[in-house]
Amino acid sequence: MDKQNLDKKINDFLNGFNKPRQPEKTPEVPATVEQQAEQAPLREKTTEVALEKSELASDLTASLPATPAPVKDEVIKSPLYYQVEGILAEGLEEAYQKLTPDKQLEFKKVGEITASKIALLLKSAKVRVKEIFSLILKWLKVIPGLNKFFLEQEAKIKADRILALKNKIVKKT
Repeated sequence: MDKQNLDKKINDFLNGFNKPRQPEKTPEVPATVEQQAEQAPLREKTTEVALEKSELASDLTASLPATPAPVKDEVIKSPLYYQVEGILAEGLEEAYQKLTPDKQLEFKKVGEITASKIALLLKSAKVRVKEIFSLILKWLKVIPGLNKFFLEQEAKIKADRILALKNKIVKKT
């Protein structure tokens, strides 16, 4: 098999799953009876392979879900996670109760992810305060209708409390 035929077969394989492959037309050349007898099984095999490919592709397409499953952010729940979560939740009970159920769910999910990321940051040797602050601020922005300056102040207070927690953990060890 030469390189062009191989390239063509690879391209057909990659591009033609959903389309049944049409047998290649060969130029009309008067052929002997022996040559015609040899070419007939090849044409039948090509058609059979194309049908099998299209059936396989349709089976695979039918078994796949219409929309991909959402990727879940992994939440690592350790004792440190629960301490961080407590600091983040402190003082926001009233604002949480005023949210709609959809916003409450979003706020809770984002809060869990934020607490998990902060807990991971605290486990590292060097704590990045700006990153912790930006995570908290991003989480607080889920609450609609709050003043920008209030959000920044709350984020700063919570970041300071989390750093105090980190210092307390470091002094214990």
